[in-house]
Formats: sequence, structure tokens, C-alpha cells
Amino acid sequence: MKRFQAKDLTRNIADLWTAATGATLAPVTNTKHRRSRFVVISVERNEALLDGRSSQVSVDITNMPDELGELFGKGVEQHFRNK
Repeated sequence: MKRFQAKDLTRNIADLWTAATGATLAPVTNTKHRRSRFVVISVERNEALLDGRSSQVSVDITNMPDELGELFGKGVEQHFRNK
């Protein structure tokens, strides 16, 4: 995943758009103070995620299916147990 610092956005916005709409349609993160703040993805990639046309999915946490919420909760617990 490519990363762009917030201060570089105004100077390199074309690079960000190119990275987000490239052949892989990979997400691009925007960082501020070395921490990821936002993710930019192409409309095509977003639609594929929302429509379920991808092996990955994107859901609103308020509408997350119970099974997915349970898996998410287990993953978070495991992550913090291993730290």
C-alpha cells in the first residue's frame, strides 16, 4: 500500500490519484505525523467491495452481520493478547 504524507497531498495529488487507480486498484493511505489517517480507493474498487464482487468486503460497523462481528471481536482479542 502506498503512503502519502498530508503535507504532500497538495503538491502530489496527481500521484495519489494515479496510485489509487493503478492496475491493482490497491488502497492508498494518507499519513499525518507518521500515522495512517485516511484511505483512498477508486470508485471501482469501492463498488466491488460494497457489492460483494471481491474476496474482500467492506461493511459499515453498525450494519455488520453478527457472524462477522464475532470474528472481528476474536481477531481484536487475539491481536492484543499477542502484544
